[in-house]
Amino acid sequence: MKKLYKYSKPALLIAVLFTLTTCKKNKFLDVNKNPNNPELVGVQLVLPTTEANIGYMMGNQLTIIGGLWAQYWTQDPANGSQYGNYDEYINISPDNDNVWASLYTAATNLNYIIQNADSTQKNYAAIAYFMKAYDFQVITDAFGRVPLSQALKGVSNTSPKYDDESMVYDSLVVWINAGLKIIDASRKSPAEDLIYPGADMTQWQKFANTLLLKIYIRQGQIRPTVAQAGIQALNTSQAQYLSDPTADDAMLRYTTTIYQQYPLYATGVYLQVNELMASNTCLNYMLQLNDTRLTDFYDYASATGQYQGIPQGAWKNLIGQVQDANYSLPNSTEIIAATASVRFLTSSESNFLQAEAAVRGWSPGASSDPATLYAQGVTASWASWINSSTDSSVNAYLVSDSVNFATAATQNQKLRLILTQKWVSMCGNQNFEAWTEWRRTRLPDFFTISQSSVIGNSFPRRMVYPSAEVNNNGSFPGLQPVTAKIWWDVNP
Repeated sequence: MKKLYKYSKPALLIAVLFTLTTCKKNKFLDVNKNPNNPELVGVQLVLPTTEANIGYMMGNQLTIIGGLWAQYWTQDPANGSQYGNYDEYINISPDNDNVWASLYTAATNLNYIIQNADSTQKNYAAIAYFMKAYDFQVITDAFGRVPLSQALKGVSNTSPKYDDESMVYDSLVVWINAGLKIIDASRKSPAEDLIYPGADMTQWQKFANTLLLKIYIRQGQIRPTVAQAGIQALNTSQAQYLSDPTADDAMLRYTTTIYQQYPLYATGVYLQVNELMASNTCLNYMLQLNDTRLTDFYDYASATGQYQGIPQGAWKNLIGQVQDANYSLPNSTEIIAATASVRFLTSSESNFLQAEAAVRGWSPGASSDPATLYAQGVTASWASWINSSTDSSVNAYLVSDSVNFATAATQNQKLRLILTQKWVSMCGNQNFEAWTEWRRTRLPDFFTISQSSVIGNSFPRRMVYPSAEVNNNGSFPGLQPVTAKIWWDVNP
């Protein structure tokens, strides 16, 4: 545990910044202070480094796991079995050491920003509060109960206790509200910020409000009173949410420059082989709807000029029988590309969250019409992609069979449309969130058990605790299997 909770030294921060961030290196690597003294690290360096660190995890291992378990992708049988264990629903402790360590290191560094930002750096601290909430929601949604109240204390506590998920969720709300209170509206977002560099701080306010909405919605089935009260408080404050996909989406943008490329693309370059193929679950659903976002989410099979995937987990039975040229792979210019983006929160997701809140009766008023919000969610997704943004078929799509909100009479039917379209919109770009939402809602309701599953007629419900915790934390509560539900997962 010592390595997981110890404050990161500047040398580590600089190394991570050099390898992960899209910042101008001459600006953030020009450090003339003693590199062996943690107290001399400026918050202006720690912030982009930490955003990049979280982005690396979201755009690499968590997007792989989410992509397979949200049934966008499946293991490519033509090129080995790099991710076949995930398609088999195998998740062992050593697999998750890097994710756990990286996200806890990020939390430690965000705490450092909060504690060391001076009176002119309030916006650094506000952003740190928001990203700490984002970071810990990912951690607890992945693993369940996690150390928090006794964590991030370095060598003073190397065996922090595990806190209940409800306590972690309550802390997320506290941090976001703390950040909202200290925003300095007279100053812009810091130039070093990788997400909204130099923007008006209203962008971060929208992010914070949207994240709060997501946190409340996530608890809606386990703590409906808490969810309803929290959302209604947002309504009373006239909270603004992410709404403009061209300006509001919270993203890390990457470049073609080595060390500044999209993480999963860089992994593929290192492996020198593609390991992921289109899953029939998502591909066929989009084909049935004539969804033009197919051109953004998947490539045509190069040999046929057609879309073709394989059933989820069928790779074991197809080894030696499949050539990549005959099948669709994740899109190579927008999804797994050097210049792809890690999307933390989007306007599309924001509208779908608001639509769900409205359907559940938690957002009264004419401005909370679920049909309008649903249409805005789909439209915002369309506008986010190169090919679809210039395609005028979105209006026809919205009134087509299986999409038309006007045909939904009951609450369940409305939620099915909202959450299924939300899942489509996240294909390849918010994979971990899509898998998390499926665990919460069981929607879409047409997932198939992986053909290579080793856990029987079931799906993965969590990531298992890392080996560093199993071996080193004296307060470790015991392993949970991949089939054990997270607290907000109340569905059969």
